[in-house]
Amino acid sequence: MPPATEGIVVSGSLDSTIASLQERLRSTDDPRSLASLGIAYLQKARESGDVAYYDLSEKALRQRPPWPE
Repeated sequence: MPPATEGIVVSGSLDSTIASLQERLRSTDDPRSLASLGIAYLQKARESGDVAYYDLSEKALRQRPPWPE
């Protein structure tokens, strides 16, 4: 099983990684992208000191994509 952080860094800054993951999630419900976005928000909270990113992280990590029946 790959580590949870695999694929989180797209390229460039953390902001560009977050933007890339947000864009990807507009067109797909990929659970790995959701998890990566949650982890990226955690890192952003640590780096910026902005606690609002913790809420965003929790929302992303609690969100579940629709599963096929």
